[in-house]
Amino acid sequence: MKILHTADWHIGKWVNGYSMLEDQRIILQQMLKQIERERPDVILIAGDLYDRSIPPLGAVELLNETLSTIVSDFQIPVIAIAGNHDSNTRLQFGSRLLKASGLHLIGMNQIPFEKIKLQDSFGDVIFYPIAYMDPLAVAQMYKDETIRTHEQAMAKIFETLMQDFDPSKRNVAIAHGYFASIDSMFEFESNDNISGETDKKSSSYMTNDSLRSVGLQICDSEKRLSIGGNDLVSTHYFEPFHYTALGHLHSHQKVGSTRIQYAGSPLKYSFSEMNHRKGMIWIDMDAHGQIQERFIPLTPKRDFKIVRGYLQDIIDAGNQGEEPCKDYIRAEIEDKQILLSPMAKLKAVYPYAMELVRVYQMSNETQDSEQNSLQIQENSPLDLFCTFYCQVTEEEANKDEIAWIVKALECYEKGEQEK
Repeated sequence: MKILHTADWHIGKWVNGYSMLEDQRIILQQMLKQIERERPDVILIAGDLYDRSIPPLGAVELLNETLSTIVSDFQIPVIAIAGNHDSNTRLQFGSRLLKASGLHLIGMNQIPFEKIKLQDSFGDVIFYPIAYMDPLAVAQMYKDETIRTHEQAMAKIFETLMQDFDPSKRNVAIAHGYFASIDSMFEFESNDNISGETDKKSSSYMTNDSLRSVGLQICDSEKRLSIGGNDLVSTHYFEPFHYTALGHLHSHQKVGSTRIQYAGSPLKYSFSEMNHRKGMIWIDMDAHGQIQERFIPLTPKRDFKIVRGYLQDIIDAGNQGEEPCKDYIRAEIEDKQILLSPMAKLKAVYPYAMELVRVYQMSNETQDSEQNSLQIQENSPLDLFCTFYCQVTEEEANKDEIAWIVKALECYEKGEQEK
């Protein structure tokens, strides 16, 4: 069976005041061309179709268009689960009616567990879509107040899931969350206990460094599943499966083996993803459940880039091109003196500048023993205007509008200087 694994579309997402809807439309069109060319037997979407539980109209329309093309025009079934950004109940609504068309939307896990059977020339393949649910929701569903963590919630779900599990079949799981191999989790907990911190970090206070210590590649655009809690779940639950399609982490990565993978997001959503390779995972499963995999890259309309130096040097470099830079930019400026509306000046050359950070080395008198660089985020009047405009209209300000506000700000600054 030919399986296409994707995840974390986050349709409707805004990044630093910029709507990503146009970028998402372009990348989804690329995906549709690949799907039409490759003709997979099924497409798996491992959660976070939307970026918000109540998505804007444009996001709903884009998802509807994309899924309609795949299911109705290409006649390819889709199995999609809810992620932590999605609304479980909204994604579940109408799911029974949509099954007949080949669109399987799993917003909530059921008792008994809802599995999906598809067939290829070798026989049955059984899919187990495990929608993301908060531990409290799982506790309420099973009427079990002892469920407090994501690990306990997954253990309870698997009690139901495994009741009629047939190991003689080819089985595929789809899930969303932080998953780590049991060996790396054991190593982390052992190191934690050796450090004398008892069980504090492993059971209640997982940090980003803790997640990295178990081998997960995380980035700034991923939302933690709980505040101050342990989000980790062991991958040992997926050992009986021939393949497990994971979502939530935005970097494509394998967890312990090729059989357990995160597809990553199809687009970059933060500057911490600047060096990520974005795309989809193609899985070719034979009659015995053995898989061959390959990565299908996707190319965005705009990339995420970081430029660093003195503000005027950065502006001069931007002016050397025949056209304005079309990428999303984070400018790390080294100027020490006070700058007047640096973001407005930056956007005049880099229209998609997202962040401006002033970086300088603190003096020995003021820096602490770690001697770290201090980073100051500056929100210029133009930046605030563009953010406000996008939030109100759900559209980016066009070049004429930006030019008008830049001119107005320059007139204001000139008047202030003459006083």
